[in-house]
This record gives sequence, C-alpha cells and structure tokens, in this order.
Amino acid sequence: MISLFIDAKTTDNPQIIEQAKLFLFVSTASLIPDPIRNIFSGTLRAYNDTAFAMFTALFSVVAVGTLSSALLGFRSSLSSLGIMLDRAVAFTVGVWIMTSYWHRKSHIIIDQTSLNIEQSKSLYNNISSWLSDCYHLFARENQCRRAENSQILAKEEQPLIRNESINDCDLPSPIFVHTRRYVIA
Repeated sequence: MISLFIDAKTTDNPQIIEQAKLFLFVSTASLIPDPIRNIFSGTLRAYNDTAFAMFTALFSVVAVGTLSSALLGFRSSLSSLGIMLDRAVAFTVGVWIMTSYWHRKSHIIIDQTSLNIEQSKSLYNNISSWLSDCYHLFARENQCRRAENSQILAKEEQPLIRNESINDCDLPSPIFVHTRRYVIA
C-alpha cells in the first residue's frame, strides 16, 4: 500500500517508510471501533431513536476528536501520530456512549407498551435517563467496593423477621431497582 505513494527503493530516508507503516497501522486500527458504533446506531433505529445516535456521532467525532487531536497532536510529544490517534479516541468514546445507551434501552424495552413509552420521551429525557443510569452504575460500583473493604461488621442479635435490602453488587446490569425483602431468620 505504501508503494502507491512512495518508491521504497529510491527513498534515501528509511524513517519515512517506517513512519508511513506506523501511520497505516494506526489508521487501520482506529477504524475498528467505528463499525461497532454503527451497529449500535442501527439497533437504536429499531427503537426509532435516531436523534441520540446522531448527537453521539456529532459529539464523539467533532468534540472529542478535535479535543484529542489538539491535545495529542500539539500538546504531547506524539505530534503527527497524535493527530492520527484522535480518530481512535473519538470512535472509542462513541462506542462507549452508544453501547451503554443501547444496553439501557434494550433492558427497559420489554414489550410494545414500554416501546411506546420510550418512543414518546424527548431527547432530553432520554439523555438525562441515560446519564442518571451511568451515574448510578459508578455509584453502585463504589458502594460495592466500600462494602467489600468494610467486612468487619458487629454481630448483633437479629430479630426473627427482619427487613433487609437486597444487595445487587454482583449484578452487572446498569438498570437499578432498589428492592426490599423480608427474611425469616
């Protein structure tokens, strides 16, 4: 592929060929997250939710891509390689956003009624619900870490019937339902 643009036999500087190989590898590797993002965008179309996919693409490619290009290309020692890496960073952020949003949607929509409710929500409500779920995911992970670190609990007499919260720290789902149960000791 490089021989289409540079004649390797007549080039005096072998660093040009090495740099071209590196750029070709980085540009090829940075294209891997983009089809994944497009797949999740297509699945959101099945839910008739195209606005979120559009704004995610706009945010990840324009905002994150421009910011990472400026930081990696001009503020770091990567120079031109940093500008090539911005696409990988932008597409990876887009994949994370689309995956987490799709995961939320796919667990909320279970029948035609829930589909109609989700379709009637505005873009603002969808984004705020998604951000709330992301926040609760990180808050729950921190709560689970704190619970694991504080294993020393005072053993007290428990009543015969007690009200306790169900601990869902082992569940990977970002959909959180706080439930209570009654346990006969």
